[in-house]
Amino acid sequence: MAILKSSSILYASLVLLLTLAIAWNENALQRQSGDMQLIDLNQLSQTEGEFELEQDAEEYKVDSALFSQAINHGRQGEPELAIAKYRKILSVHGNHQMAAINLAILLKKTQGCENSRTLMEHAVSVSRAKRKAKAHALLASCLSEMAEHRLALKHIGQSILFRPNHGRTWLKQARVETLAKLPYGQVLASYQKAMALDSKNKSLRLEVAGFQYQHLDFNGSIKTLKSKYKLLKSSTKANKLLAWSYLELDKVNNSRKYAHRVKSLQSRVSIFSQAFDFYLDGKFEQSITAIKALKSKRGENRYLLALNYQDKKWPNHATTQLLKLKHSDQYDYLSHWRLLQIKNKKLTHKQQIAAYQNLLDENIHRGRVALEAAQVAKSQDEIDSALKFILLAKKTESMNKRIERLYGELLWLSGEKGKAIDQLGFLNDHFTGSRLIKRHLANYLSEQQQTTQALTVLGQIHGSDLKNSDLIFIAELLVKNGQLQDAIGNLLELLERDDKDINARFMLVKLLKQSGDMIASKKQLGLLLALAPAFKPAQQMLAE
Repeated sequence: MAILKSSSILYASLVLLLTLAIAWNENALQRQSGDMQLIDLNQLSQTEGEFELEQDAEEYKVDSALFSQAINHGRQGEPELAIAKYRKILSVHGNHQMAAINLAILLKKTQGCENSRTLMEHAVSVSRAKRKAKAHALLASCLSEMAEHRLALKHIGQSILFRPNHGRTWLKQARVETLAKLPYGQVLASYQKAMALDSKNKSLRLEVAGFQYQHLDFNGSIKTLKSKYKLLKSSTKANKLLAWSYLELDKVNNSRKYAHRVKSLQSRVSIFSQAFDFYLDGKFEQSITAIKALKSKRGENRYLLALNYQDKKWPNHATTQLLKLKHSDQYDYLSHWRLLQIKNKKLTHKQQIAAYQNLLDENIHRGRVALEAAQVAKSQDEIDSALKFILLAKKTESMNKRIERLYGELLWLSGEKGKAIDQLGFLNDHFTGSRLIKRHLANYLSEQQQTTQALTVLGQIHGSDLKNSDLIFIAELLVKNGQLQDAIGNLLELLERDDKDINARFMLVKLLKQSGDMIASKKQLGLLLALAPAFKPAQQMLAE
């Protein structure tokens, strides 16, 4: 019995250790692939603020020996001795730029910002040119740490005036602007300037793309990453962010491509990656089971779980998960947007439009949300509201096919027929491969009695890409244009492709009768009734 008891204890211990090892390994894999968590801007500001000490004292020959001693003390990890030397230099030469800057740097490191602020302000006042830029940036770093972000931005602006091509200062400006909650577009402009000055900086590009994703700028995030994808191809975080961004745009195949890339970069495929794949494949039960097996409250786990519940039409479960993300810096706007999609069905038409307007008033990139708001307003026949939203979407997205096409449709519905045709004509020239735009344009041209132009547009669609409905529409246009025999030939071509198309055959029956070929018309009518005996229009024609 004692042996059995000892064996049971040993077995239980091994099971526990194995479970812990699996959990640890999964967490390591998730860390490896990156949770796209918001970067701690305060922490980054401090790291970036570790300024190098000024080392050249040529302009103050009398203090060069003392200055060299101070520099050496700093290098040897003796900040207090270095501080004493710098204070001594400044007691004699109060305008000594390098001593003032270095003393401010050391005081910031050893005593914190509050105790070094006065010295930093002095360094700003006595410095010139690039050193003045450095002094302004140093003071801004401290002010930001003390949550005086607006004042910090003034000093960063002054620093940029003296060093306009200093990438790290532009980056500092973007981060402090984020902390100050300045408009998304303004912060992004600073980030983009920083990227332009340091285009091969992978971590910076990932930071910018993450910032865009968090503010619902999914197209922008994709563009930021793909513009330098060769640099980022082996980055799990970059590929994961691309997978998420494409998913938010409902481009599942694109999302799947980068999700597979993430898996190929992992040392072992993580459970989360499997859950993500299940979701993309519409296997919501398996995805939910996999996420729950993680027993983790990581933001991305909750968010993916919420999406699964949303697509399973379990709004209460999805809402519970999204509400837990509402005050997360990373998922605040994402959860707000997804909650709005869920709540929409319970709101009146006016409440839905008001709810979208409230979200658009947040500090987000407005393109995707404005498009969605326009679609909702259009579905409610609120064309004026839909136009307002789509114009906002156009303003924030550069040449987006879905936005521009909807704008054309709304112009048509608002009675601006000519402008709608011009808009779709412009899109047809820009997106030459879009069959949907050609069909829309041809319909509008037909309704405006511009039959020849409509036929020309439909003629731009390759024959193999023409649907049955396209060929029937072409036949109708040919009849309107007085080309009856061409219309009949068009329908015969369609029926060679699909002899079971009832509508095409019935139209052929009518056109043959109209052309005076009664024998052929009756033959086609017989074929139609053999195919669809209960087709009432054919029965009525037979009875005539």
